[in-house]
Amino acid sequence: MNEVTETDGPQAARGPSAPALCVGETLVDLICERPVASFDEAGSFVPHTGGAPSNVAVVAARAGAAVGIAGDVGDDAW
Repeated sequence: MNEVTETDGPQAARGPSAPALCVGETLVDLICERPVASFDEAGSFVPHTGGAPSNVAVVAARAGAAVGIAGDVGDDAW
């Protein structure tokens, strides 16, 4: 049986990956966490981090990348 090393596979051909910087707005998405037929049936919503740069940063970090987010924040409760 052959042993797989860190130098095998597509990543080895590209070399080490650079850190990712995600730039843009980070939002608070309010999500109803149960199936409903209409908005009126939702009852409650749970805040979740959102916005395209945040979503990309989360997926990249879960895949093992070093990531950062550059953006701005408001002065509201969120």
